[in-house]
Amino acid sequence: TRAPHEEERSEDLDAGTLLRQLLDVGFDKKHGVLLTSEIRTRAMRDQRLAQTYIAWQLGMVERVGSFIEELAQTYGFRLRVPAQEFAGLILQTWEDTSAFAIMSGLSVTDMRELVNERTARLATALVDPI
Repeated sequence: TRAPHEEERSEDLDAGTLLRQLLDVGFDKKHGVLLTSEIRTRAMRDQRLAQTYIAWQLGMVERVGSFIEELAQTYGFRLRVPAQEFAGLILQTWEDTSAFAIMSGLSVTDMRELVNERTARLATALVDPI
């Protein structure tokens, strides 16, 4: 059984809220999205850069996956897919939505709102509360 404080946290926060908080911390800047997209585009033409980019991306998935696994244990969520796969899907959704928002001319605030909405929706679909 969980301690009383864990029960309270589980009721107060859902998977979407937790993921929004995680992504808001690390991925808040339009310039970061532009830089990442530029590096990815160049990596498609340069095998050495591609290897570095893929290693960086796998590292991100691993770190975010570990964080997601910890959140699931702490807040009593059951993941419908392995934590690393969950992280990859969330990061890919974040990246694709961010690029779409920039190409659409959305403000940073509107971009964050759209990214948060889509990643939260995906996170909610990938999690069952225990």
